[in-house]
Amino acid sequence: MFNSSWIPTEKWSIRYNTQYDLRTGENTAQSWSVHRTVHCWEISFDRSLLGGSWQYYLRVNVTDLPDIQAERGDRFRGRRGTGTSLDTLF
Repeated sequence: MFNSSWIPTEKWSIRYNTQYDLRTGENTAQSWSVHRTVHCWEISFDRSLLGGSWQYYLRVNVTDLPDIQAERGDRFRGRRGTGTSLDTLF
């Protein structure tokens, strides 16, 4: 397993994780995420390889008003959320 985090500026953060099976020579899991703060807004984008398929999750929210958010992606399915799907916004 390899984990890495990088904070290039105070408003950006990036994370990367990977799991590699040395016996089979396969990458069994991989994920990366990017987070950006812009004034009173936050945006996060996550991308993960799980079980041989790629998944993603995008969230945009107002930091001072946590009930105002929009999210879209595979993590959104089956999750009880207070936000609005990005399909509604775009």
